[in-house]
Amino acid sequence: MGLETCSEVFADRTYQDNGSLTPRTSAQALISNISTAASQVLRMIQKAIVVSISGNEIPILAETICIHGDAPNAVHFSKEINQLLLQNGVEIRAKRGKID
Repeated sequence: MGLETCSEVFADRTYQDNGSLTPRTSAQALISNISTAASQVLRMIQKAIVVSISGNEIPILAETICIHGDAPNAVHFSKEINQLLLQNGVEIRAKRGKID
C-alpha cells in the first residue's frame, strides 16, 4: 500500500528479554527516574540496544520515542530527553514520507 512505518520505543517503560514491554501489572513496568529514562533513550538511539529488566542487552530500532503524556513527569521527561539528545548530537526531526 506504500505506507511507511516507524519503530517506536518507550522512554518511560522497561523491557523484557524478548524485547516486549514489561506488563504494567509488574512493579518494574514504569521508569520514574528522569535520568534513567533519558539514558535508556540515548542508548537505544546510539547503540540500538535496550537493557532488559534482567540486565540483558536486546537489539532495538528507535525511530520515534514515546513518552506517556499522562505520566506525572511527562513534561520533565521530555525536556531532559530532548536536552540529552541534543548534547549528544542526535538530530531531532519529523519523519517525512515522499509524496507521489
